[in-house]
Amino acid sequence: NADRPESRVALGGFRAALGQADAAHAQFTAAIQLDPEFVPAYVNAADVLRAQGRDQESADTLQQGLQRVPMSAALHHALGLARIRLQQPDLAMGSFRRAVELDPATARYSYVYAVALHSTGQVDESIRHLQEAVKRWPYDREMLMALTSFQLESGKRRDAQVTARRLVAAYPADPQVRVLAAQALGDQPP
Repeated sequence: NADRPESRVALGGFRAALGQADAAHAQFTAAIQLDPEFVPAYVNAADVLRAQGRDQESADTLQQGLQRVPMSAALHHALGLARIRLQQPDLAMGSFRRAVELDPATARYSYVYAVALHSTGQVDESIRHLQEAVKRWPYDREMLMALTSFQLESGKRRDAQVTARRLVAAYPADPQVRVLAAQALGDQPP
């Protein structure tokens, strides 16, 4: 099956798990040569480079993938993460936004975009984005945790209390949820 990009990516993953980064990267590169539009090959090749501390090469690999597959949300998302590591927050924001635009059905993309908005000082926009996202994924723990935290931080205590109650209802035994809910609710019962 060496003529199939899927097989090369699987072999590359196996090599990476063994700590053989160069051999893994060679397999991912071979997969790209077999099918220059096979997105997992670019993402995995970039991840191996990232693990070696070669962040610029990782970003370059993802950009090469986007030249071939410009509508890939996965590549835009991965490039956003690479750009954060390269301390390029403005470029990262564009990549995260594009990933959400291309694939609004992936909760992870929405969550990461909201956190990036918050970390760049766009707190109100981050809260608005999370409020919309939790309409789509009402029980997503990370989104509810972030929304509660961001609402508390921005002084929107009543909104935080509503979100905290939803969070506790969905995850009543989670100790992190209980701590955050206690901060939001104060003396009020969940």
